[in-house]
Amino acid sequence: MKQLLLTITLITGLLTSPIIQSSAQTIIISFDKNPSSIASSTINSLTSSIKTLQENKTDSSDFNMGNIIDDYNIYNLPDKFNSPDKIKTYLKSQGSFLADYKVEIGFEDDDDLWNTPSIKQNIGNLAGTKIDFSELIWKITQTEMSNSCSFINKNTCIDQRQRPINPAVVLALIQRESGLIRGRNAKANPNSDNIKFLLERSTGYLCTDSENKNQSCYDQNPDWKYFKGMFRQVYYGTRLLLINAKRCELGIYKNYYIGNTINLDGENIKLENGFTCASYIYTPHILSQKTLYKVYKEIML
Repeated sequence: MKQLLLTITLITGLLTSPIIQSSAQTIIISFDKNPSSIASSTINSLTSSIKTLQENKTDSSDFNMGNIIDDYNIYNLPDKFNSPDKIKTYLKSQGSFLADYKVEIGFEDDDDLWNTPSIKQNIGNLAGTKIDFSELIWKITQTEMSNSCSFINKNTCIDQRQRPINPAVVLALIQRESGLIRGRNAKANPNSDNIKFLLERSTGYLCTDSENKNQSCYDQNPDWKYFKGMFRQVYYGTRLLLINAKRCELGIYKNYYIGNTINLDGENIKLENGFTCASYIYTPHILSQKTLYKVYKEIML
């Protein structure tokens, strides 16, 4: 896999159709394989997070720009989400159709990543089957399903059996990007065109604000087929965050590493942990990260 250097304008905004508001910033960063290795809150994926930020009463005054979610809350399993059944119970309590939603497991046959033996082994006999969304979240966060190594540095690997993550973190990411965990979108008809659109882009992976649909999360982009759909979005989105968190911890990136100070949205931010560092690579906007923190707190209540 070759490494690319791209200048990309990432956007975080509110979409209800038409666009109500958005904000964008240009960032230069290196990543693996192709532009799909970086994801963002975009014009096409975020429908409710800014409304949630404005209207929800959850206090975010303790938001720390340099430590969005601390390592204890990232890497410890709370009782509330310590099984697939409890994840399902939470979704039902929110009236989300994802409580009973079945996710098809699999990659495109010609996907270079899918054709590596480790990924085939991790998916195993689940390929081509459908499993509960709650089971997918459990497997992605707690089992070897998302184990893999960086394309650039083969020594940068993640092993979910050794370092599982809190399922609430992935639920918060999906909520920020598509609003499918709780609220209006979560209670909508999953067969409607709007919700199908969001399901296909549930973590915002490969979505940019490019006006050229050949370069974003649209069928006109020949690479989009590799990342379209709930399973691939959750798989690749989670994998990217975890791989980048590890790379930030190892100091592999030039500017994004623990202890370094970056400037985003006019603010100096000292990166205090790997997840925070990876989150700003994923979505380089403070407001979006504050939304992620608020949503995470709401989910954990």
